[in-house]
Amino acid sequence: MARRQAVVDTAAGLVPFGHLGWAYRTRDEFGLQAARYLADGLAEGQWVEYVGAGDPADLHRELADLRRSGACDVDPDRVAVTPIHEFYDMPADADVVDPDVAVRRRMAATEEAVAAGYTGFRAVVDTTPIVGTPAQRECFARFEFLIDQKMAVMPVSALCAVDARALGDAAAELTCLHPLTNPGAARFRLYADPAVDAAVAGEIDMDSSAGLLRALDRIGPLGLGHTLVLDAAELEFVDHRGLDALERYARDLDRDIVLRTNRTVIGRLNDLLELSRVHVIEAPACTDREPGVEEDLLTRLAHRERQLATLPDIEQAKGMLEHALGLTESQAFDTLVRLSQHTNTKLREVAVLLRDELAGTASDRTRRTAEELIVRLHERLRARD
Repeated sequence: MARRQAVVDTAAGLVPFGHLGWAYRTRDEFGLQAARYLADGLAEGQWVEYVGAGDPADLHRELADLRRSGACDVDPDRVAVTPIHEFYDMPADADVVDPDVAVRRRMAATEEAVAAGYTGFRAVVDTTPIVGTPAQRECFARFEFLIDQKMAVMPVSALCAVDARALGDAAAELTCLHPLTNPGAARFRLYADPAVDAAVAGEIDMDSSAGLLRALDRIGPLGLGHTLVLDAAELEFVDHRGLDALERYARDLDRDIVLRTNRTVIGRLNDLLELSRVHVIEAPACTDREPGVEEDLLTRLAHRERQLATLPDIEQAKGMLEHALGLTESQAFDTLVRLSQHTNTKLREVAVLLRDELAGTASDRTRRTAEELIVRLHERLRARD
């Protein structure tokens, strides 16, 4: 069964388990969601911890303040409190999390909770004090994915909060590594799925593709062998720039990336781009990895031409259209795609022909002349059929 993933307005109701990344803007907002998450855990019979900066007395006072504020009726005496360095098993002088050590600590705590008769382990953590620098976020991102792999199959969950005011845009580097996030926390979500190497949901475009590649770098290495399989069934949108970014990433690693999705538009776009290292299997999200899927896929893909070297042709044609017609990059690409679809001609061939046509256009040639060249090319390609 696929894991629950979504953008949620509240931390309530994520039971029995749900790994939630929450970017908050006020302490009151954090307190309300923390109280809801804690209350649900207590109602489910889970061992519940509240984690943050300060000593246990400070954390107890924070819980008491939550109850007095009326945010939620959580009895502080039923919630364990743990300083953040202790929770992640960090030496007193350390400022970065050791991902492997921290995961082992969390798994041991979960086993202890279950052995003691609890139905699972749940924590609320304000991670802000230990993710302020790029080095801290790099280590913590790796921990987030490793622990999410455990959460996909074991009775452990957490609300991982971060102060969006303190981190700004960098907050998304961590919230994106959760199957559940609050609105505006991240454009995409990259999380664990036992059936594949990872799952991706949300939107991947020019603005968010760099964040996806950074997240893949931080949580890796993923998968075995030559192929990285991503469940993209919940990927709501990806444009050509997002796929191009994945293609470059795959080529740099000398690997293939397979996107498993039931959205045929992604497959059509991938075919139009004629990418060599990104491949789409148009199928519903898998519930179990099929034996030998990577080997079978690679056998089929071995007969496909490596087309990455042709992408500059497409980029050149787009640039000429932008200059000649005053189009945006997206509009220029859409023009190429329409020409390709209407004439049943491969996108790269359209780009080469159009580039050659426009290459002879003098700098002072009018927009109308450029439009006429495009119309004539369209008619010529149609007549060819």
